[in-house]
Order: sequence, then C-alpha cells, then structure tokens
Amino acid sequence: MDAVEDMMSSKHTTLEEEDVSHLNIAYKGRRYAKKSKCYIEDFENFPIYAGTEEETVEERLLKLSKTRMTPKQPGTYVEHMEHFFCTFCPSTFLMRNAILPSNPAYIRWEIFRILLAIAISILSALLFSFLHFQKSIWITTYILVGFCWIDIYIRMHVAFYKDNLLQVDTLETAKHYLRSSFFLDFISCFPWEIIAIPFVTNDPLQANPEMLHIFAYLRVPHILQLYRLPLAFSYYQSGIATEKTAVTFFQFFLYTVLFLHFCSCFVFAIVCPLADLNGNTSVYNLPLTKHNCSITSWVNHLDSTFNVNLETVSFTRLYCYSLYYTTTTFCGVGYGDIHPYLSSMRIAMIFIMVVGALYCGLVSGTVSAILANADAARAAFTAKKNGIGLFLKSQKIYGSLYDSIMKYYAFKWIRTKGISQDVLFECLPSSILGDLSTINYAGVIAKAFGIKVKRKQREDTLAQNLTPLERKLSGKLEKPFFQETLRKESLQQLQTDPGFIRLLAGKIRLCLFRAGDLIFRRNEYGSEMYFIDKGEVDVLSMDEANIVVTLREGQYFGEGSLLFAEKRTTTIRAATNCDLFQLSKDSLDEAIKYYPNVCNEIKKAAERKRAELFKASISAKNKKNALSADELTKDTGYFKLYKDLMEEDYKKKHWKSTYRKKFQFIDFFEFLFRYHNFTVDPGNPFRVVFQYASCVCSVIIFLTVTMAVQDIGISKSQFLNLSISLGGGMLQPTTYVFDATVYKFTMVLEYIQLIEIMFKFHMSYYDDNGNYISDYKSVSRNYLFRKLGFFCDILGSFPYGLTVINMIYGKSGERFIRVLVSVRLGHTLKILNVFNVIRNEEKSIATNLLVIRIIKFSLQGFLLIYVIACLFVQIVSGSEFGEQTFLGDFLEGYVKDEWYMFGFYWTVATYTATGYGDIHPRRFFEMLFTIVVMIATKMHVIYNMGILSSTQTNKVSLQVAFEEKLKVVEAFMTDLNLPTPLQNRVTHFYNYIWTRTKGVKTEVLFEDIPQCIKTDILSRVCVPLLKKQQLFAHLSETFLRHLSTKMKLTSYTAGENIKRRGDVGDRMWLILYGRVKVFGPGEKSVVHLVSTGQILGLHLLFGRHLCGLTATALNYVDVLHLTKEDFDQVCLCYPIVKKRLYKRITNFASVPL
Repeated sequence: MDAVEDMMSSKHTTLEEEDVSHLNIAYKGRRYAKKSKCYIEDFENFPIYAGTEEETVEERLLKLSKTRMTPKQPGTYVEHMEHFFCTFCPSTFLMRNAILPSNPAYIRWEIFRILLAIAISILSALLFSFLHFQKSIWITTYILVGFCWIDIYIRMHVAFYKDNLLQVDTLETAKHYLRSSFFLDFISCFPWEIIAIPFVTNDPLQANPEMLHIFAYLRVPHILQLYRLPLAFSYYQSGIATEKTAVTFFQFFLYTVLFLHFCSCFVFAIVCPLADLNGNTSVYNLPLTKHNCSITSWVNHLDSTFNVNLETVSFTRLYCYSLYYTTTTFCGVGYGDIHPYLSSMRIAMIFIMVVGALYCGLVSGTVSAILANADAARAAFTAKKNGIGLFLKSQKIYGSLYDSIMKYYAFKWIRTKGISQDVLFECLPSSILGDLSTINYAGVIAKAFGIKVKRKQREDTLAQNLTPLERKLSGKLEKPFFQETLRKESLQQLQTDPGFIRLLAGKIRLCLFRAGDLIFRRNEYGSEMYFIDKGEVDVLSMDEANIVVTLREGQYFGEGSLLFAEKRTTTIRAATNCDLFQLSKDSLDEAIKYYPNVCNEIKKAAERKRAELFKASISAKNKKNALSADELTKDTGYFKLYKDLMEEDYKKKHWKSTYRKKFQFIDFFEFLFRYHNFTVDPGNPFRVVFQYASCVCSVIIFLTVTMAVQDIGISKSQFLNLSISLGGGMLQPTTYVFDATVYKFTMVLEYIQLIEIMFKFHMSYYDDNGNYISDYKSVSRNYLFRKLGFFCDILGSFPYGLTVINMIYGKSGERFIRVLVSVRLGHTLKILNVFNVIRNEEKSIATNLLVIRIIKFSLQGFLLIYVIACLFVQIVSGSEFGEQTFLGDFLEGYVKDEWYMFGFYWTVATYTATGYGDIHPRRFFEMLFTIVVMIATKMHVIYNMGILSSTQTNKVSLQVAFEEKLKVVEAFMTDLNLPTPLQNRVTHFYNYIWTRTKGVKTEVLFEDIPQCIKTDILSRVCVPLLKKQQLFAHLSETFLRHLSTKMKLTSYTAGENIKRRGDVGDRMWLILYGRVKVFGPGEKSVVHLVSTGQILGLHLLFGRHLCGLTATALNYVDVLHLTKEDFDQVCLCYPIVKKRLYKRITNFASVPL
C-alpha cells in the first residue's frame, strides 16, 4: 500500500510541487482555430481552450493578472540556497557527467566514507571528553574532515531514481542532494569552533587547554556523521541475495561498541566539565589530562576504589575506568565499586540502564526473528512429517514401511530443505522459466522421443548403449517411441517446431528416491516415465531376487506406460540415491493436443497396443500347462540371460580355484583388503554410540588441559617414574596433589581419540546433494581433506608430551610441568568436533531441535564459565604478595583450594548479571578482564535466548496458524448470522481435525512422496478391508492396490451427516473406523447400522442416482471414499475385471443409500 501511495503521489504532483525554477512560461496570445471553430490561448507549446466567443478586454486583463509569467520565488532557506546555487554555480562548479550509484569506484568510496564517519565520531567524542589538549588529534580530525568536504562535492553528482527513471543530469543530481542530505552533511562537517575564535583574545593557535576544551564541545555535531551507518546496513540488507544473519550480528556488535564508547566519554565529561575561564586554569586535579573534576564525582573516588594516583593517572586508564563503569551499568551487573554521587550522574546512569535493557531486548528479539524466519521452512516440514507419522500410527502402520517413509523425509529435507519444485521458480516469468526447463530437459526429451534437435550436449551425461536383450528385459521399447509410433511427416513436424520440446520440458518434475526404494513394481499400471539425471537404478528379475540390468545417468525407462498406459513389465529399484525427471501421461496429452495429427496417431497406436495386450492376456489364460510359463520365460529372454550369467560365474569360480592352488596366500590379502575397506552407515548404532562417547571424552579432556598448573606436589623421582607415559595423559589442577589413577584414566581417553581417527576413515556420509557415499576411497578422501577433518583431529590428538620429554631430566621439575601443560593445550581443538556434531544434529530433521539447542546452550555456557573461572584463577595466582586482587587485599586470607570456587562464583554472578559486589576487580588488568567478560557473557545469553525463543515459536507456529484460521472462520460465521448450533458444529469439527492430523489435510498428506511408497501406504490400509468384501475378495492384488490409490480419507464428527436424502450419489464409502447409522425416508428410524470394515453405497459405483436414505456418523468416523469416475478410470485398465464386476454386482447385497 505504501508503494502504491508513493506511485500515485508521484504521478499527481501539483504545479507548486514540481520543479519550475528553470522554466520560462510565456503567454503568446489568443487566436482563432478555424478547424475546431473555437478560440485558443498559446502558452508557448501548450494550447488551452478559451471558448467559442471573443472575450472582453476586462476578462483578458483579469486572466493575465492571474497568469504566472515568472518562476516560483524561493520561500525557505533551503530553497534560497538551491536557487542561488543553480543560478550562479552550475557552469563553473559541477562536472559534466553524473556518477552512477552502481559504479564500483563509488561503492568503494562509500565504504571509505563510512569508515571515515566512524573515525571522526570516535575522535570527536574523545576530544570533548578526554583529549582536548592533544593537538595531534586536532590535526588528524581536520585532515579527515577535508575528505568529508570532498564527499559533499562527489555526492552532488550521484545519479538517482525519480519515477523509476535514472536522473543523470548533474544539475538535477545537485538539486536533489541539496534537498535531501546536504544540510545534515554540512552540519556534521562544518568547523563550528570558528564561532568561538572572535572571543579568543590571544592567538587561536596558542589557545589554553580550556579554550581548546570549548572548541572540542563545539565539534560535537560531527558525531552526526554516523547517520550513514544505519543507511549503509539497510542498503546492504535490502538485497534478497545478501547474507543477512552475519551482517545483522556484526551490526549489533558495532552499535554496542560505539554506544559504550560514547557513553564512556559522556560519563567522564559530566563529572569533569569546563573549568572557569576567569579563574586559575593552571591547577588541575588530573594534570596529565588537563581536567578539574567535581570533588564528589566517581573520578575522585578512584584513589580509594582502585588505588589510583590522580596526579599520575593517564588517559588510557581513565578511559578504561569509565568504560568499565559504563559496561557494568549497561550489562546490568553493577558490582557497586563505582556508583554515581551527583544528581546529573544519576540521571545519566538511569538513561544508560534503560537503554541497556531495551537494547538487550531489541537484540534478543532480532536474533529470535532472524532464526525464526530461517527455521520457518524446517518448522513447516517437521509439522508435515509429524502429521504423516501420526496418520501412520493411527492406521497401525509400523515396521519397515514406517521407517522407510521417515527416512525418505529426512533425505528429502537434506536435498530440498522442504521447498517443492512447483514453488521454487513461481516468481519467474514464463519466458525465463521456459528457458530453464528447455536447457535442463531438452536433451533427455529429444533422446527418448527420437527428435533430432540442435542442442549442446551435457558434459556430465554418460552415454550407455543397451543391447537388444537388455532393452527387452528393462521393459523398454526397441527404439525411441515417436520413431516407433509416428509417421515420418509428423516426426519432421515436431523436429522443426521448437515449441514442442519447450512445452513438454515445462511439464517435467523432479523426483527423489533413496537407495533401495522401489520406483515401480512389475504388473502394476502407471502413467509416468522417468529420466535418470543422477544416480543408478536396477532392473530386477521376475522374482525380484536378482539384478538384470543397471541403468545409469542419461537413460530413461517407463515409456510404455506413458504412451500406451500398459502394465509395468519389470520392477525398478533405486540402486543409489537418485534424481529422476518424471513426465506424466496427463502432461504429455496436454502438450500433444496442440498437434492434432500427432495426437491421432498416438491414440491409434495406443489402441493397437491395448488390443495386442488383450489378445496376449487371453492367450496366456488359455494355456494351462507349465510349459507355457517356460516358453514365456524363453520368449522374454530370461532363460538365455540366466544361462549366460551361470556360465560366467562358473568360469570365475574355476579360474579362482586354479589360481589359488598356486598362490594360497592371496586369500589372506583379500581378507585384509575387505576388512580394511569396510564403511559404517551413518545410522549404525555403533557409530552413534561411538560419536557421543567421543564427544564426552573431548569435553573431559578440554576441562582438564585448560586448568592452570602452578604448584603440584611431585618430586623429580616421581617425574622419572612417569616418563613412560608422557606421550599422553593429564595433570591434575594446580591446587590438588597428583593422582596416578586419574592420570592413567585420562591418558586412556586420549589414546581412544587416536583410535577414533582410524575409525573416521571408514565413516560413510551424505554429500551436499544428499547422495549417500559409502565406498571407502571416497569416504577416506573426504575425511582427509574436509574442514574439521583429519588435520583438525590430528592436531587435537597429537601426543604433545613427547615433544618435551627431554626436559624431564632437567633440574627444574616445576618448569617441566609448566611446559608440558602449555603444549598440551593443543588438545583443546577437539572441542570443535563436539560442536560440529551438534551442528550436524541441528541440521537433521529427525532430531528434536529444541532439545539439541538446549544442550548446545548449556554446553557453551558451562565451557564459557569454566574457561573464565580458570582465567580468574590464573590472574589471582599471578599476583604478588601483598597486592590487591579479586579476592581482597591479601591472598593469604584464603585457602588455594577455594580459588576455583571463587572463580566459578564470580563468573556465574557476572554471567547472570547478579553482581553482588563482594568480589570485584581491584587492579587495572582485572578491570579490563571484567569488561571483556561482561560483554562476552551478555552477548552469549542474548544470542542463545533468541535461539531458544525462535525454536519455541516455530514449534507452535502451526498451531497458532490453525487457531487464527479458526478465528477467521468464526468471525465469518458471525457476520453471516448463522445459527449457534451450526457454528458449534464447525468449531467442534476443527478441534477434531487438529487432534487427528494437526491440521494437515489428508488429501495433500502424501502428495510429495514417490508413487510406489504412496501405493504401499494406501494398500496397507485399504486392501485388507477390500478383501473382506465378497465382491472384491476374488480380485487380484494388483487390481486392489491400483484401486486403493484412488481412495481418499475423510473424517466426520459425531452427529455429522455423511450423505443426506436427495443428494447425488456418486461414490462408495468404506468405514475405516467408527459406526454409521442409516435412517429411513422420515429420518426417524434406523434401518441399517454400519461399522468398521463395511461398505456403504457400493451400488453407486455402477450407476449414479439420487440418495434415498440419510447416513449419519454415530461417533468419530474415518471413511475411505471412492468416486465412480475414479473407479471407471481404474476399470479401463482391467476390462475383464470390469466385465465380471458389472455382472456380479446384481448378486451382492450392500447397504444402499
């Protein structure tokens, strides 16, 4: 709506709003037009209708007095400045050519200008707070501001868009810049200190520090240059193809740093204001920084808080103290060691506290929104997967079929991230979409259909020439089927018409299959053909026990069912994870209807093929002896194929036995080769247990090697006794006595991780395309060269103790221990593998994302607190005797065993923003350490809270959407003034649907899974119930499976009518669950009671008519219904079955309607 409003306002501007400063509208007089027989007034090139009668002198004078003969005079200050500039300066000041915004040089200049604005704002804040006396800073800022004036001149030439047109006239660009951001740039670049120069009695270059301080305060407007920063981030993130998550995090980090810097300067400037110019300006209580701070300010209390000498304190320390004060307030820690004493300071701290709380909420909300949007597709896909799982469990479908469906959806998530091909390019225009489809699919279509077109061959397509026998066993036609069915003239018509392939390519869809999934079964009817893009498929034998042929990339199969709607002659199974292009018969029919001749020839060929198949089926039925089966096998070529395979196997076995008699040791090497080249499946339980055990070992080793060793009670003789195990192992914390048992245990853990490296060379994986890689060569090569692979593992598991083993014979045992622990810090790299495992678990669709992220947050938080606590102990233990530390004035007041406890206590208090103040920094280095800890912990908490919040939001997003839909429905019913009982029935039905299927429609539940799996699911539900019916009990499994694919599930609540008297009866209902009452004509008496497994309205499949009875659900009912159109469509493929069913229907009784 905003965009439409802007467009309309841009096209309906008034004369006063338009730019008329360069126009010269002159009145040319009045004339009479003979053709139009009216008077016309000419204003240069604009004729205006003036009526049919001659106007009087008075009317002419009145009109001339109202006509504006001169341009509009400027009214505001900006308009005066624009008028002056455009009148006197354009010819001498502006360049001839404009600068395009997309110019790479201009983009680099803008980046430099943003960095320049950040530097100027930082230096300006330092000038008015700390460094007003530093003349080097003044010179630097003047040099940087010079670039700003250059930028002002450059921006006058930057082209801009107006009404979707790029304006490149330099006069127009200058005027646009003057009206937009020139005023703000001028304020932020102008040297405002020149205002105070007339009041300086002495030489301005020799002004005293107080005068320089005034000059610095006048330069505060230069901080306004930071307005460019949010504009730059907004411009960068406006593109849809840019990385937004990392840029947003960097944006908030930069904003945090700048805010803390400005607040630190502001906090110091409040308590150390300008001194009295008329007083003694040579005496300062901060001599090094030339400041006189208030007596009751927090700066004057630094001497007692941090033992600071105000006479010698430098700018660096003062800035760090101010930053520490600001950070504790901003993060909400507040140790209490520094607090405000002045009212003005209290007001400033209130502002910082409020802004800090709001800012933390903003960051957390932004992180939550970013991750919620990033996980939206996952949440929708997970909801659909859970809905399918709920349906399968409700129908008692478990075992291998359930596992296969769940694994398929996990595989599909890896490949497509839940995005369907139908919506992938929905925003593209038809021309681009047609080009994409043609480039991708023209090759396979031309090859399969036998159309010769000029196209560029794909380099990655493998040519595979099949023998005639292999083509027959694969169920393929002898040659491309257009060459087999069409006349030469029709084929030439298609070859010369590029629109046919383009039209057909737009109908192709991508299908994904896992290794081992059946693509279709033998003797089942299908209407699709497939083109192999990636992977391999196996053509199975009649008993599905052997592989007859393996088809690879570039091949196709199933064309007989596409063209003639015939049965599948073979069973096809995916040998590897496959990407197949699917073309359905409906798509082909829709394409060829624009070619009538081709369509008629294909129909005639299909009729001939059906007649041949019908005769073949009758002939096969008449043959009763077993010889006919053998002859059929010989005719199809299986006998010859199996004979050839047996002969080949015999030759191989005979050759091996003869060879091994001479070289018997070859068996041992073959055994080693097979044992060495084994691979482990990703879902193998051993791999899962081993992976998590490795993570636990890595965490334990990380915890131990990061403990600082300061003092350990081991003598030199003990070191010599332990020299045999210095290649690995671990030392106890500094405050404990050495324990040999723990040492040996941790040494075993490190040796286990060395063994883990050998196992990782055998761990199969899924590549970026979702392909399952299991061969040893590819698996080992991937582990050797991938990130966080072999190189990282060997660095984390290398026995670093061996590198310093020669030091054990030295004189200083303590030095040896310190060096050993230092070099063993390389083992901490193993923690990266732990987070890599968690990251992979987050990507998996089969895991509980909320649980995984809680574990990740807990582990990160614990390790962060642990590392900070170790550094805390290191800082405390590094202090000298009598020096103040975190723990107080003197270290001997505490037992060393309690240092780690104090470290954890202080870290957790800082992490949770509690800050009791009993432990707080007392030295300058401790204060810097605390600043880093506060910022790091605050960002960690905010980020992870955003992650958990977004995860929980997406978890209930489907329920929220369903509830919103129900509210809309209720509001709509209320507006229509529907009866309350009817509204309650609708609401009750929605509640039932949510309980049963989580709001997912059963019609679209299995629309994106392979047809063979869908058939297995529906046949598992429908076939057992259909076989219980007397009419369908004698029919074949193939027919019932085909019939089950047409049945659809519908749910009814108690009291709902399934069918009312007088409705059109066009379908059969199979009761899957529940009970149904059938009422008589008066709807008072129950004439039938139908329960689970029974059929209602079977006769409606054989003749459509009006229902004479009413069927009502007695309780919650699930019904499978089959329409007459779908039943007739299935019967077309089985003409004999159809004839028998129509003959026997009169002998079977069913519940009528």
